[in-house]
Amino acid sequence: DGEIRVREVREDSGAARAGLRAGDVLLEIDGDAPRTALQALRLLAGSPSVPAVIWVRRGEREATLVVEREVWLP
Repeated sequence: DGEIRVREVREDSGAARAGLRAGDVLLEIDGDAPRTALQALRLLAGSPSVPAVIWVRRGEREATLVVEREVWLP
């Protein structure tokens, strides 16, 4: 259906602290609407010193979350 739906949120992550939940639909990241999961990941991969502003839909409600970006280590 073209929606980018969050499958999992790591418990100790900045996303979890900001309130992002599994099942949320990503509408915008820093003002850009991602069309694919890869595009969403690229938009989230900005500088760790600059938080991401994410607009999500959760059920019938919409919310704006400010997420601290983090460095991911394999």
